[in-house]
Amino acid sequence: MTEQPRPLRGLVFANVAVLFFGLAGVLGKLSLLPAPLIVFGRVFFAGLLLLAICLFQHIPLLPKRRQDGFLLLGLGVLLALHWTAFFQAINVSNVAIGLLSFSSFPLFTAALEPLLLHQRPRQVQIVAALLILPGIYLLVPSFTFQNQTTLGVTWGVLSAATFALLSVANRWLGRTYP
Repeated sequence: MTEQPRPLRGLVFANVAVLFFGLAGVLGKLSLLPAPLIVFGRVFFAGLLLLAICLFQHIPLLPKRRQDGFLLLGLGVLLALHWTAFFQAINVSNVAIGLLSFSSFPLFTAALEPLLLHQRPRQVQIVAALLILPGIYLLVPSFTFQNQTTLGVTWGVLSAATFALLSVANRWLGRTYP
């Protein structure tokens, strides 16, 4: 197989990622299991796979420093919260609402990066993040938690916020664990 040009390769990877994001939502909606049980299954099988990869490639299983272990544990809990909120958004509303509200994560990423990574915010990030707010507002039909769509958007935005925090924390941790 020949090497694909870089832009085409990136586009292929982006489309595969979008397919997996959408497929996770559809499968989550089709599942009759509650969100925490779906997350437990994902964590269990992902943990087994990561353990096998680490053992096969001789990657150390313990962190370099004890405090990193607590941080990694916290990030694992945050990932479980993200997944639970994502699947709960889909369960209480629908796949479209879950994915659209989750897609607000750049808003939170733009807010968290300057705080946690001490990076100067770029103007284009701020403008793009602020454009997300009207989109989320349009998703909410009524501002009452008796409405399933409003509940779905709330869970989806929580999923987005936890994903953004996880993403920024992983970038910070990537300095120690490349």
